[in-house]
Amino acid sequence: MNVQDIPEHVIYNGVSIEPGPTIAPAEKTSKPFLLTIGIIQPKKNFKVLVEMMCLLPDLHLVIAGNDKGPEAEVIREKINSLDLVNRVSVVGMIS
Repeated sequence: MNVQDIPEHVIYNGVSIEPGPTIAPAEKTSKPFLLTIGIIQPKKNFKVLVEMMCLLPDLHLVIAGNDKGPEAEVIREKINSLDLVNRVSVVGMIS
């Protein structure tokens, strides 16, 4: 078989999604923001993201995910200790 005989296919990235109803978030920010989604547990290292916000004063950080475990309390304590309450939000699980 020759290289010229191998069929070529293009597979595009992304997916088409029909727009659905939108729900306004409970917490709003007028600043540009970073969003992270995941279960809040030590291996996800959300503490580093919170610490990083000290270096990014023009941004807000929104952490979405299961916030019921002990690591979520560690994250909240870190937010308070770094005085980032107005710039870092832990919003819980989202659908």
